[in-house]
Amino acid sequence: MSPTTHCSVRDLFVYPFKGGQAVPRDSIEVRRGGIVGDRELMLVKDGEPFAQRDHPQVARVRVALEDDGRVRLRDPIGGEIVHRVRHRGDDVAVKILFNDITTCDQGDELAEWACKAMGEQGIRVVALPQPWDRWIPLPEFAPIHGKPQHQLYDVAPVLLESQASLDDFNTRTSQPVPMDRFRPNVVVEGLAPYEEDELASLSCEGVELRWVTPCERCVMTTTDQTTGVRETKEPIKTLSTYRRRENPYASGVVFGAYMTAGREGTLRRGDRLEVVLR
Repeated sequence: MSPTTHCSVRDLFVYPFKGGQAVPRDSIEVRRGGIVGDRELMLVKDGEPFAQRDHPQVARVRVALEDDGRVRLRDPIGGEIVHRVRHRGDDVAVKILFNDITTCDQGDELAEWACKAMGEQGIRVVALPQPWDRWIPLPEFAPIHGKPQHQLYDVAPVLLESQASLDDFNTRTSQPVPMDRFRPNVVVEGLAPYEEDELASLSCEGVELRWVTPCERCVMTTTDQTTGVRETKEPIKTLSTYRRRENPYASGVVFGAYMTAGREGTLRRGDRLEVVLR
């Protein structure tokens, strides 16, 4: 089979509330420091992210973007609240992986909503007051190491998934899973299954995405992204049988690719992308 030369953008998503549900978009603005509007708000407790990985109930939060730029959050227990992200306020120190950063507290009203929704006390909601330099002292993360980060993502600015890879995975399991389990920003179609492993870049007139490293998956992918319930070990159980890499930086179970912006711009659903393989 000859290498793929082009693919297309099938779906685009942002996650304004980190750990909450996706917001589908017809277009996204890709910057080197992150996707505009992505991972703007984050739950924290005791100086650590209150993450969906450890607290699956975060996945219940439905997110919508208002026309005036505010974020609407809905939770079956906490109810509904509308909030405008602020970049000035009380400082909150948070540790994200290897990094100690200063975030901006979003106020008591949103914190009270979060505590009720999550069923725990002491939770605050924060945003970034200014960009911070991402520090990941691992060789494969060299393309983003030391670079300014404008959003509260864990690793890289863009998470890319291929529809063909999901389709292939779902033929291998008795418990198929939807794409939202992998929380992508960009979903493409037209690649061969798992061909995203071999990418160097994807580009169109508007933007260029450059490959950083495979995405190694965690227990978060076993969470139903609507209910916040974990009732299965899929997709990790099946992926572990054929998608485990040597010399991992985390779990070693690979699905999808971390990308960064080589050229900033607008990416749209339906865009035809030139594929360059390594």
